[in-house]
Amino acid sequence: MVFLDEKAPDGKKIDEALKELKGLEGDDFGLNGNRDELEKVAKKLDGLTGAELDAVISKADAKDLAHYDKLAKNTEGSWLLSENGLEKDDRSTTYGRWLSRISPHNFDKFTKAFPGVQPTFTNSNPYKRHGNDQNGQTNSGIHWQNPSDPLFNGEPSADDINQNQFGDCWYVASLAAVAQKDPQFIKEGIKENANGTVSVRIWDEDGNHRWVTMTPDLPTDTNGDPIGTYGNGSTWSAYYEKAFALSYTDEKGETGYGGIEGDDPKESAPYLTGNEGDDITKNGGFLWLEEKEDKNLESLKEAFDAGHPVTVSTPDDESLEKDVPKEWGRSYSSNHAYYVRGFTDDGKIILGNPWGVSDYKPIEVSQEQFNKYFGWPEKYDMPNR
Repeated sequence: MVFLDEKAPDGKKIDEALKELKGLEGDDFGLNGNRDELEKVAKKLDGLTGAELDAVISKADAKDLAHYDKLAKNTEGSWLLSENGLEKDDRSTTYGRWLSRISPHNFDKFTKAFPGVQPTFTNSNPYKRHGNDQNGQTNSGIHWQNPSDPLFNGEPSADDINQNQFGDCWYVASLAAVAQKDPQFIKEGIKENANGTVSVRIWDEDGNHRWVTMTPDLPTDTNGDPIGTYGNGSTWSAYYEKAFALSYTDEKGETGYGGIEGDDPKESAPYLTGNEGDDITKNGGFLWLEEKEDKNLESLKEAFDAGHPVTVSTPDDESLEKDVPKEWGRSYSSNHAYYVRGFTDDGKIILGNPWGVSDYKPIEVSQEQFNKYFGWPEKYDMPNR
């Protein structure tokens, strides 16, 4: 069904592409580096129809595909003006183009040959929420499974978001904040391809956007329930999270779902919007004085009313959880990130918990309560479009 609108595959082109791919095995690239050869093969595969590319993946020796990936990942050992391998973003874009055009029958072979297209669970405890294990479970039952829900169930909304088990509230709160202010932006940044793969728009460190393409399967537990961020009958937030896990590297060099656990909300802003996140209220001035944080809710309201997504965080102090206002229920947690949903007529700030509005209701917070329980307000600039 994926290739119905294409002409019949050209066997000669398929054989030529297979020959180019196999030709990389044992080739001595010498002082010239191998980037030119890798790009030549990529150009050859890009020039094929989807059916022809799918045939190449089907017919290719798995070792030849894995060897291409090995060469592409090795960017060290360059000589003079020559270069080896493909840079991470270029490699991701190249693999994404191929993945978006092959049949689902070859997804498994493709992800094994090019493991970088599937995020890992290394160093991750998917049942951990800031130290609180859920139901005493372990990550031994994690597996990939295609969801039955569509990308969207109506217009995208912050209400769709439920962080679930990964400790990436800093990213999920930012995602919810963007969805709260600009749902159309969220919708424009994700697409489902003809073969069922999903592509999500990500910005790189230079502020240039690209599309990260991934297989449609999502991490689930032993019961088949999603363990990553999920929606209210929709999957868009899960794919945003998966794309981020494929793109982000933490300060320790970790990638995958383990690499996105624990950080500052504003660090996710460049990937979501292409712009840096900004601290809203900071006082200081003199180098010899300790910088003080100004928590004035008026400053947050000005940023929110001006169209900025806004997030706040809580201190790493579990004792605060013992005396929160009763009307907040279970919605408050220490060492956690929240997003701004709005403001009441009497000046209180309305905060949403990325754990999901169905179980963790939005809370109204006065200036006095905000001073005690929250801080670190940050805003994000949305790109012009």
